[in-house]
Amino acid sequence: MPMKLVELEGVSRSNAYQIPPELLEPGENPRAVADKEIQELSLSILEKGQLVPVIIYTDAEGNPKILDGNRRVAAIRYLNKGRMANFKVRCEVFKGPDAYEASVAATHKRKPFSPIDLAHIMQTLEAKGKTRKQIASLLECSESLISRTLSLNALPPEVQKD
Repeated sequence: MPMKLVELEGVSRSNAYQIPPELLEPGENPRAVADKEIQELSLSILEKGQLVPVIIYTDAEGNPKILDGNRRVAAIRYLNKGRMANFKVRCEVFKGPDAYEASVAATHKRKPFSPIDLAHIMQTLEAKGKTRKQIASLLECSESLISRTLSLNALPPEVQKD
């Protein structure tokens, strides 16, 4: 099913849209979020509105994926479910070459990743052909930290989950 975007009334940017939250899927870099964080953010959105747009991209089938803004989308879903509201998510479409790398950079600047999340991200970036020097630049860390962090991927899954 191709994505149907509805332009926001009065918005001058050509790539801004309102999209029902149920149409937005997590992208390649979803993070676990505590229910308390979602509830707090939903109260802020209810009081002030959605101040920051969600950045999305489309996959090969044309489905909208969240690049940056999983928490905002979860908060709007929470509001729609709990209050019988009908909020839509204000989105902008990412037009860059690498959505995953952009998502990692944007999220890392706002709230650092846990060590195990970093290990998985570093592994994914390497699998996408990034050098350790490029990864170090993106994550603003040393190449030796990358080596040490990647070793966390060898831990048993139950330890990684904890």
